Amino acid sequence: MPMNLSLTQLRYFLAVADCLSYTEAARRLNVSQPPLSKQVALLEAEMGLLLFKRERRGVTLTPAGAAFAEEVRDLFAHLERSVAQAQQLALGAGGQIRLAIPQTMVLDRIQGRIRDFLDAHPGVRFQVERLDMRRAREALLAGDVDLLMTLSFEEGSLPGCTCRLLHQRKGCWIIAKDHPLASRLVLESADLAGLDLVVQAEEISPGGYAMVLRTCRAAGFEPRNIRTASGFDAALTHVELGHGVMIVGRPLADQNADRFQAFDLPAGIDHVGLILCWRPDAGNLALQRFVAGLGSDEGDPCP
Repeated sequence: MPMNLSLTQLRYFLAVADCLSYTEAARRLNVSQPPLSKQVALLEAEMGLLLFKRERRGVTLTPAGAAFAEEVRDLFAHLERSVAQAQQLALGAGGQIRLAIPQTMVLDRIQGRIRDFLDAHPGVRFQVERLDMRRAREALLAGDVDLLMTLSFEEGSLPGCTCRLLHQRKGCWIIAKDHPLASRLVLESADLAGLDLVVQAEEISPGGYAMVLRTCRAAGFEPRNIRTASGFDAALTHVELGHGVMIVGRPLADQNADRFQAFDLPAGIDHVGLILCWRPDAGNLALQRFVAGLGSDEGDPCP
């Protein structure tokens, strides 16, 4: 049967337990003695036991009262911690931000922002998950992560989400390092038209698939054949085995210069943006504080 105990009753009881005097407890609480005595009596009646032995010289705790006093002290300590935690969350000083990032991407463009934020809000924890593009997108939409770092062509697949541009980066063609065309200075449209195009499957990244086809048309050719891969790593493996040409960001090509030969895209083709996305209806106060401080490096494309 649930009990009808109030915090006032518990606070009055604990004061008497600490002072072993109704008079001293009333003075400490800055209340008169009759209401204090009444609340303690109501508490005992509700619990159906005596918490104090009344004696001429004062009061002593019964064994049940002494055990209950320790539990009440723990209860108030827990309550104080809970209030402090809630206040920290309200200030964005505590909590957790779950960040998803596609498997092949790195945190270099956001690492400094995260570090600065954690220095200012040491109670916040960042949890980073690496997923393929489809799973990362689905995790954000389902609320399984709070924040997604991805590429700008994914924005159309994130309905209802807010996206902030962090950076723009150049793309490039890559072919295997030992491919017969690797010694060329430039890949012409005729060369490209004679190669298979390697791309992640459309269901994994509809925006990325469409962007690659637009880029081919802007370069003046239609792919001879399209090889779809189940993921980014699988697509890179196809290229490394000499199965075709692929579009990647210039930083990734530079990091894998021993595996691939990179060629600039034709002039006039748009850079791909690096974006952060979140759901504006998310109730995560730490996230709200973090995204409020985001800026943009829009004018600083990656070399």
